[in-house]
Amino acid sequence: MAPASDEFGKLFRKYRKRVGLTQRQLAQKLKLDYTYISKIESATVPPPPRDRVESAARVFRLTRDETDGLIQLAAEAQPDVRSWVLRDPRAQTLYRSIRKHPSADRQALLDDLIRQVEKRRKNG
Repeated sequence: MAPASDEFGKLFRKYRKRVGLTQRQLAQKLKLDYTYISKIESATVPPPPRDRVESAARVFRLTRDETDGLIQLAAEAQPDVRSWVLRDPRAQTLYRSIRKHPSADRQALLDDLIRQVEKRRKNG
């Protein structure tokens, strides 16, 4: 992973430990699998999307500056996503369309879309 992913993971771990939570406890609060928290902290997966970073920031009781820094690191760790969205007008349309929905709906929409994409990829 990119150095920004490493830095994000280290900072994420620092904030989790600062509030005295285990990976399992944090995962429960964020409604995630604890192995995902481990993968974030070890930078074996890219940082989570902004809404999840913001949720974690609330659990960590971060200041606005700390939250902004964590969000910035998450964005820097995913330059491929940013460049693709900026290059492809259809990606921008998709992003804007999804952002119009409430947070819970966005998550469900993204989960459905990911399942469809993975199914299509597996079927050739």
